[in-house]
Order: sequence, then structure tokens, then C-alpha cells
Amino acid sequence: MPEIGLTPYQVGFNILNTIIGSGIIGLPYAIKEAGFWFGMLLLIAVGILCKTALEILILCGEKLNSFDFGANLEKTAGKSGRHLLNFALCINGFGSCITYLMISTDIMYPVLFPLTPTKYQVFLTRTNLMLLISAVFVLPLLFFKNLDPLSRFSTFSILLVPTVILILVLRAPTYFVSIPPLKIIGGNPVPAIGIIAFAMVCTQTSYQNYKGLRGPSPIKDWETASKFAIKFAVSVYTSFSLLGYLIFGMNSQPNILNNFAKDDAGANLARVLMAISIILTYPMQFYPTREILNSIIHLKLGKRSYQNTLDSARNEGLFSPSPAELEETSANSPNLLDNALSLVWFGSTVIVSILVTDLGVVYKLLGALSASLLAFILPSWMYLSMNSSYFNPEYPTESSQLIQQSQTLPRVLSRNNLDRNPEYFTVVSKFMFALGVFVLVIGTINTVLY
Repeated sequence: MPEIGLTPYQVGFNILNTIIGSGIIGLPYAIKEAGFWFGMLLLIAVGILCKTALEILILCGEKLNSFDFGANLEKTAGKSGRHLLNFALCINGFGSCITYLMISTDIMYPVLFPLTPTKYQVFLTRTNLMLLISAVFVLPLLFFKNLDPLSRFSTFSILLVPTVILILVLRAPTYFVSIPPLKIIGGNPVPAIGIIAFAMVCTQTSYQNYKGLRGPSPIKDWETASKFAIKFAVSVYTSFSLLGYLIFGMNSQPNILNNFAKDDAGANLARVLMAISIILTYPMQFYPTREILNSIIHLKLGKRSYQNTLDSARNEGLFSPSPAELEETSANSPNLLDNALSLVWFGSTVIVSILVTDLGVVYKLLGALSASLLAFILPSWMYLSMNSSYFNPEYPTESSQLIQQSQTLPRVLSRNNLDRNPEYFTVVSKFMFALGVFVLVIGTINTVLY
């Protein structure tokens, strides 16, 4: 059962913080790629599917009496489900880190170039600026054992995003020239689905947010929280996408800030604030992903991996070791190896960020490879597997409450109105799974080839 904590709307804001981030600046570009009308439809449709994903994850959690994404996937879909989750989270985490470095460098360049003395401007290249930002501002944040010392930075970075959006909304109308083509379908709609899903995905923290609810009807409260968060996010995303595309049209860049003039004072303020927000957000994606990879390497090397980092990742909702893996781990960690691995993971994101200059390609690949799994495939796979006639709980003795409550749980779910229409969840889950596989395969191939 969820622990006593927050009201539905407080949890809704926590979900909203997971959703709204730097991905918003790529949405006008997604509308251009998808076509205006199809893009607007996609924003709403993906929002509905993400809300359904949040609901079915909690429905599965209640039926399994477990609120751990990885553990529930292993119970329903087997080890392949857990491995796919870890793969998706690693791609999503490191991919996000790569976009953060690319965005912060690209938006700070026009701000710093005029401030640099003429004789030194030749040294202010994209590569040098990225190395400077990475080494001076990002790297020092990556050697804590967990995210606790950075929690205040996280809150501050989140608060900067609405300010950036407000500035862009106020400045964008001054760039209006004429209404762009309002195409029904654009030239690249499939990767656009991935970009929108990447901006909307929030399933990775669903169980952590659910466990924070208070009240006697947590499932009903969860429906209220998720509905509020998704509606709010879709409203903000639709408004921002509509404004961005109508102003910049077919010239919309993957980073909408690049559409603003380099000498626009308001836009430059937004650039600085966004850069600060992104730099402070980098560790929030880096730490949980690092724990996944470090834990795997410790296990592969035959080391007794460290319990505290596994707990950190589990609390973030991004990795849940199996019981067998927990038996192979302990509380001690070889710090030298961990720090060396941190440098390797960090260095890999820097190298990729330097080599890849097209942010749109990164957005498309992230959407195809990770968001399709996190938003569509894995939640629907869990639900369909759990409701399959072949499903047999793999760990029935893990919780005696699961057995004791097996008769009362359907009444609890019905009273909370979550299983009001199981046929609906089944049909939508099948559609989500098919859509996710389609975006994963076609979106990846399309992006790589073209």
C-alpha cells in the first residue's frame, strides 16, 4: 500500500516535474516533421496513451502487491522485460545527458561570443566550449555517492524552466512574418512520434510517486493525479508547439532557442537560464544510469557490488535488482573503480556530444530507442502478460499479503474505479504495444538511414 504522504495534486505536480523539461524546446521541430495537424493530434494522443500507461502500471502493481518497475516486469515478462527496462533507462539517461551538453553549448555560444575579446574569439569553438562547460561546470557534480547533496539544485533547475518558457512566449511574436504551411501530414511523422513521447514519458517514476499518496483510496487519487499532470503537460506542450511552429514554421530548429536572434536580450536571458537548468539537471539523469551500469559491471566482474548505490537507484525508480542479484551484493564499493567508471561514462557523453552536431537526430533516436519502450512497450507488455491465461506469479511467496488479499483485491480495484473497463485497458495496451514496436523499428531505421 502507498505510504502516507502527499495529496493527489501534490503528486500530480511531481509527475509534471518529471514530464516538463528540456524536451519542450524540440516540440515545434516535431510538429514541423509530423505536419501541423497530425502533430497536434499526436500531442493529444500520446498524452492519452501516457496517462493509460500510468494507470495500468499501478493496476499491475496492486495486483502483484509490488511497486517496483523492474521487479514487476520480471514477474510478468521474465528477465527479458527487466533487461529491456535497463536498456531503455540507460539509453534515455545517457541520451538525455548528451542532449544537455549539446543544448547548453549551442545556446551559450551566441551569448559568450560577443563577450569574448576579438583576439581570443578564434579559440571559442563549439568543441572547446563544450569541453569547458563539461569539465568546469558538470564534472564536479558527478562524484557524490547519491543525489542527496544535489537536491536543492534539482529544485532550482526545475523552477527555471517555466521562466524560460514564459520569456520565449513573450519574445516569439516579434519574429512573426506569415502563417506557415498547415500540412495535414509532414515528411517525417514516425520519428516525430518518438520525439513527442520522449518529451512526455514519465512512467519511470510512477511507482515512487504512487507510494507518496495519502488517503484511503490511493488508486482513485492516482487517477486524479495522473489526469491532472497529463492534462497540464499536454496543454503547455500544445500551446508552446503551436506558438513555436506558427512563428518559425518550416524553419523551426530542434532547439527552438536557435531560432532567436543572437542579439536578442530576452532570448539571451532565456538561453542563460536554460543552460543553468540543463547543467544542473545533468546529474539527475547521470547518477541513476551510472548505478545501473556500475552494478552490472560489478556483478560481471564477480565483485560484491555496493548496496547503497543500488538503493539509490531503486529509490529513483530506475533500477531494481532481482533477489538473486541482491544476494551477490554488499554495502562496500571499490571507490577507485567507481570513480574511474564515472569518468568513462561522463567522457562517453562528451565525446558523442562533440561528434554529433544534429540535435534533431539525437531526439529522434532517443524517442525511437527509449521513449517507445518506456512509454508504450513495457507498460503494455506488463499488463498484457499479467492478464494472459498463461500468467502464473513467479514469486507467490514474496508477500503473504498477495495471497491473503487475492479475493479482496478485485473489490478494492473496482471500488477505486481503476478497473472500470478492463476491455478498454486490454485494447489500448495492445495498440500501445504495436505502436511502440512500430516506432522503435521504423523510427530507428528511418533516422539512421535518412
